[in-house]
Amino acid sequence: MALRILKFFLIVYLFHPFKSIGKNFSYHILKDSTVGIVKNSIVFKVDSTLLPLTFYYTDSLGKGNMVFFNHINNRIPIHYPTFLIHATEEQTPFFIHPGDSILIYKNNSKHLVMHSAKDSTWDNELQIFRMLVEKTYPLHYALFPVKKSYLARVAASASMVANDEKTIQQIKAQRIRLANEFMQHHRVSEFLKWYVFISIATDAIDDHLLLYWKNRARLIAEGSLANKIQNQINLLKQIPFNINVMYLHTLYNAVSISNTKYRDHFPINSIEFNQYNQFVQQFNDTIKNFLTTSYLKAAIKVNLTLPLNFIEDYQQRCIDSTYKKIITEALLQKKLGLDFKKTDTLINYQSNQPIELQDLITQNKSKLILLDFWASWCAPCRYEMPFSKTLQKKFEGKNIVFIYLSVDENKLDWKRAVEEENMNGKNSFLFLNGFSAPFLVKNTISTIPRYILINKNGTVISENAPRPSTKDLMMMIQKNLNE
Repeated sequence: MALRILKFFLIVYLFHPFKSIGKNFSYHILKDSTVGIVKNSIVFKVDSTLLPLTFYYTDSLGKGNMVFFNHINNRIPIHYPTFLIHATEEQTPFFIHPGDSILIYKNNSKHLVMHSAKDSTWDNELQIFRMLVEKTYPLHYALFPVKKSYLARVAASASMVANDEKTIQQIKAQRIRLANEFMQHHRVSEFLKWYVFISIATDAIDDHLLLYWKNRARLIAEGSLANKIQNQINLLKQIPFNINVMYLHTLYNAVSISNTKYRDHFPINSIEFNQYNQFVQQFNDTIKNFLTTSYLKAAIKVNLTLPLNFIEDYQQRCIDSTYKKIITEALLQKKLGLDFKKTDTLINYQSNQPIELQDLITQNKSKLILLDFWASWCAPCRYEMPFSKTLQKKFEGKNIVFIYLSVDENKLDWKRAVEEENMNGKNSFLFLNGFSAPFLVKNTISTIPRYILINKNGTVISENAPRPSTKDLMMMIQKNLNE
């Protein structure tokens, strides 16, 4: 089912960082991007010298969706305004809108920039977060090391912790000032104004949480750790729930460091799950539904033992139909995995019907077969896709079939990637058992991409064939077609 946008509701600004806006405005809650393939999209035209590029955005459960730009012209399906974050140490966020056409290149300062070819307001909104990152520090640390020196070390004394707290507040004030100056001279939407200050406020909270986590031994000894963390959680509660990646990341961290010695940590056993579930009861129903759904989905995935009737109670308590569907899909996928345990069962993208890998190979006997093992999250795999398409075009009409076998754990991630790469759905399949499938275990396929070439008699020619981006694979295919 396509993404749905719920009705608008007014948000009154009570939290300090938002006072500079001085007005209310409507904000729409956005639903989970894993529920179906979206139809709206954004076109990106990239300077060829920058290729390949990697970005990511998050859905409403905070799950990252990787985006790989391998060509000059690229299209990604986005149904709502959101951050597209450049996957580098700076983690520069760009605020993008569905329906836009965006140019990507490097400016004279060697910074990657984006410009809207459609709307001047959207163009301004693409610049503001890049400006904040360049003039202060990165705003988000999902993938790469922290670059803020005051957070990268353990403080030598209690007074140093206090000084670091002041530094965080100073950076927040500086960002608010810079943002207001930018918005005084550049037209932006009210929605973007809200998004900017949400990001600044939550980054400051997350910085405090990281500071306390780094210095937890000292703060535990002083007896102040729990109070300091709870003070930041109380500030977080004052921010209206939203799917800003920084807000969701901070929310996860707040729960994690309050219950374990880890940051950004999901429960890995039943004791942790129960602790998390009890802890989230302090939040309002919207946040509670979000967190409970996230942790329940993770628990189903790793087969944790849940409290008696927990899922039934969840389905009754949760008022969000989209979250309920996420859990229903997780349970169904888990059941499919159990039903086809220790088999090489595949699901076809086009028909959604199961088939055994050996049956698929048998169906294509008398043809040369190239098996491409990949996943939506695998950057090298996605980089090879355009080269694979070039090979297919070169050998079009020849006695060869290209079969794509995904090891994605999430069926909807796989479907989205097939859509993004404009792949042949008839020849695209998903392993229900992922890396645990017997064929992958037998052939020691533990890393991807991996390519296996099979001859017309069903015999493996190469169990680790060259990648499509090399001439070697083309020559290997040509040689075996001629035999």
